[in-house]
Amino acid sequence: HWPLEFPQVFDRERPGFDVVAGNPPWNKVKFEMPAFLALHDPGIRGVRTALERDERAEALFRRQPGLREEAERAERQAVEQRGFFRPEQGYVLQGSGDTDLYKLFCERYVAISRAKGHLGVVLPRVAFLNDGSRGFRQWFFRECHPNRIDAILNNKRWAFDIHPQYAIALVTAQVGAPAGGFLAVTGPARDMSTFEAVTTEQGVQIDLAQVAAWTTGAGDEPTWELPLLPTPTHASVLAKLRRGPRVDILRPPGKIFRRGRAAATSAPLYRELDSSQQRALFTHPPGDGRIPVWKGQSFHQYDPDSGQPAGYGDRDAIEDFLESKYARNRIALIGYRQGRVAFRRISRSTDSRTTISCLVPPVTPLTDAIACFAFGSPSAGVEAWDPIEKCYVLGVLNSLPFDWLARRYVETTFNHFIMYGMTFPQSEDTDWRRIGELAARLSCADERFEAFAAEAGVGWGPLGGEERETMRAEIDALAARGYGLDADGLRFLFGDFTEKAVTPRYRERVLAAFGALA
Repeated sequence: HWPLEFPQVFDRERPGFDVVAGNPPWNKVKFEMPAFLALHDPGIRGVRTALERDERAEALFRRQPGLREEAERAERQAVEQRGFFRPEQGYVLQGSGDTDLYKLFCERYVAISRAKGHLGVVLPRVAFLNDGSRGFRQWFFRECHPNRIDAILNNKRWAFDIHPQYAIALVTAQVGAPAGGFLAVTGPARDMSTFEAVTTEQGVQIDLAQVAAWTTGAGDEPTWELPLLPTPTHASVLAKLRRGPRVDILRPPGKIFRRGRAAATSAPLYRELDSSQQRALFTHPPGDGRIPVWKGQSFHQYDPDSGQPAGYGDRDAIEDFLESKYARNRIALIGYRQGRVAFRRISRSTDSRTTISCLVPPVTPLTDAIACFAFGSPSAGVEAWDPIEKCYVLGVLNSLPFDWLARRYVETTFNHFIMYGMTFPQSEDTDWRRIGELAARLSCADERFEAFAAEAGVGWGPLGGEERETMRAEIDALAARGYGLDADGLRFLFGDFTEKAVTPRYRERVLAAFGALA
């Protein structure tokens, strides 16, 4: 109880601490059996299927008789803690997602800081990206004057002896000072020498009014996600890519809408099978009446056959579950039966490609490692997207400009919240129909897509590697033109991708296609 422990701090004008410095723990207040078991059997993380994992867990429990009871105690403790961290205990800024200790500490910083005092804390960079920290960000950007945020990549633990896989934000601000103006950002620094160099500089200046505009979608309040901008050129290019509509207010590009207050998207996101709760539905080997269930690595861009499924399940049992789950959401069932646009949720800004999207074949269930767009259709009685409009979304998602934009925000997960904040080109400045036609043809690789191809008015069947590359390069060029980039801006985007991911030959092909659009 802070006022009782520190009466001299709180029993005065402008109560609170003059300076708050902190490096909070980043542990989730959640029991996760795989993580618990990995403390005793690290190899269990590498087990590929849920069935094998369950068998290995049972063997571990048999070898260590008291371990099951220890797991049950840990689970009860997590439940009790989550019951305490509630609004009636003063934790009112928590958003969606798992309760995490760093989010709870952020609330304490809000409560114990003195107006015009100073804040200096170490946070995971996702605190400036995820929905769960939205309340903290709204306090931070509306009621504080942020001074600077220095991002570091803690690879090889050069800065902290923890969390080598996370980007870290070093944050300084004045509490209760007038909000607005500019915020200095640097990084991410990957070693001490780089960190020392960038922190002696002014940093990239970000206009907070611009950040507020970028992060206001269908709602009334900005959510203040902060992009990663290593250089002023990154900030300039990002400003161009952010001019178009956000995904959370995305509408079919071929339709005409009245201008006015942004309406919610007509392409909301959803997920199908929970990997934990519904795993019994797809832990079977292949067999008659069984269908593959996709995980994130089951597909790649325009490639529905690049990896193995998560498992196989009885078609009738899975469809009975989906019928029950989506009894009031017929759009999801229509997509399941006709094919839908999906993307991997597990993704990193350092991956060869961050946005990986695909047209999913009909009757292919998906785990929660994948998110889908629930495009409206006439038969569902809502705003309709035709097949070319749907594939326009697919084409933009897989384009280099959109991928570059995603890399400014994605850390380890491309969740719904981040996707809703992404922006598309202005449809009036973009040959969206050509993008949709190309993406549809690239996607319809075999007879599974025959009906979709007929409805879209494109051919289907395998394409040669040269033809596929030419079509993809044209999509990238069209997307870049739609976003308002010039040739120099397009070349700048290439710098975020390795030459293995985007080969020199392909870069030249994109630039040639871009030049042909002039």
